[in-house]
Amino acid sequence: MIPLQVTDHAHGWVSWLSRTGSVPAVGAAVAAVAGGILTVIMPVALLVTLLLITAIVLAWARPRFVIVACIVVASLHRGIHLYFRVEPGGYPLSAFDVLPFLLLLASFSIAVKVRDPAPAVRWPVALSAAMIAAGLGIGVVLGVSQGAVPYQLLRVIRLDLLVLCVVASALVAGHTHEWRRAALLGLTGAGVCVAIQLLVTFSWGLATGSSFWSLFPFGEPGGDLLDNVQAGNVLVLRENAIAGFLILPGLALLLYRFRRRDIVMLTLLTAGGLVWLSRGLWVAMLLTLLVLLAQRAASGRLSGSQLATIASSIGVAVLVLVLTSGDVLGQRFSETTNLAGDRSLEIRASETETTFAALTAGAAQFTLGLGSGVATTEDPTSGESSALLANSVLGVWANTGLLGLIGVTALFAGAGFRGWRLALWDSDPDRAALGAMGLALPPLWLLGLVGGTFSVPEPAVALSFLAATVLVTPSSVPR
Repeated sequence: MIPLQVTDHAHGWVSWLSRTGSVPAVGAAVAAVAGGILTVIMPVALLVTLLLITAIVLAWARPRFVIVACIVVASLHRGIHLYFRVEPGGYPLSAFDVLPFLLLLASFSIAVKVRDPAPAVRWPVALSAAMIAAGLGIGVVLGVSQGAVPYQLLRVIRLDLLVLCVVASALVAGHTHEWRRAALLGLTGAGVCVAIQLLVTFSWGLATGSSFWSLFPFGEPGGDLLDNVQAGNVLVLRENAIAGFLILPGLALLLYRFRRRDIVMLTLLTAGGLVWLSRGLWVAMLLTLLVLLAQRAASGRLSGSQLATIASSIGVAVLVLVLTSGDVLGQRFSETTNLAGDRSLEIRASETETTFAALTAGAAQFTLGLGSGVATTEDPTSGESSALLANSVLGVWANTGLLGLIGVTALFAGAGFRGWRLALWDSDPDRAALGAMGLALPPLWLLGLVGGTFSVPEPAVALSFLAATVLVTPSSVPR
């Protein structure tokens, strides 16, 4: 085992508890003692081993709980994942990297314990996974031969291996009722968790002028946010370390079933998506809304009163945010309609133009890609170079060639098509609800052209999990 540098972590938690001012003297003393104990124990790495063993045992003994927990944990602030990490050879591995393997173990547990008579539809997912794996293999060979930076090469490999791991887990047990129930609970919980985090971050920033996450040891200190907002830079209120894209599956489910008790949750998810201030997410939310309304109309379940209730729920979220946030949403919408001088857009347009030109420079590049980790771009937020491009579609093509691009596209487009059939005609409520979640995947794939949907591990893994699960779900619908 590689020892963790958790001594600083323990001191970080103690200093956080002290500076919040909300802990009395006795509590601070207890926290100091606990920090001292952690300082002695945790560098030995025994605690890390025990935690891993506990997670493995739970994954086998309580697979549904572990599946739900893994998806919800994936929706947490990325700083939490990075705070607890190891760095073998100088390459960071976060706590998040364990989650797909726990999902795989849980899938074997379900496959052994649950005998579901319904046949799985595995070949589309297996074919997509094979194409992604083959594309990655070719991309790695090309990347090494083209002199890709090892760190960038490993980032691409890591992301694709995590995706392939969750796809494999769905192949093993995604056809079972146990897995479907866990997927529905986990993805809905992840959407709610993301919305709450985004609303707290946004409200705290407006109320205090500082970042909510700077209160924690894993958060980054920020400047005076209000000065930036008043100067016209409203994006300082956006927290990129939270995967806002994970709101969409839950939003699709609520629009599909839409009962009276879902109104509050629909308003919550809508508000969370709006305060992330992502124009791409706004477009994807609108497309998801239109697709689900079309589905309800096609199934004869869209009445005028339901349409009015859905519109009023969304309208309440917009109205409350407009009244409580000043002109932040209006300013962001103005930036959306007037793109002149948008630095982020300029960087992404340049990235798309450069990468597409390189991919179409010859038959070999067009077919095999540029090699994993070869094409890099500057992150508009951090200024760091990354082989995981903001244009996720071109990024997949550049890193894994046409094989990888076709494999990923087939996975998400196929899940959207099958989701429509399940939501429209399947008689089983869980299968139909899962199909409705799948209807959010095509808009998310289109968002990848500009929003980096699949360049970030958390949404890439969670959404691949959903896509593979929808595709392997058996159906009572005749082919």
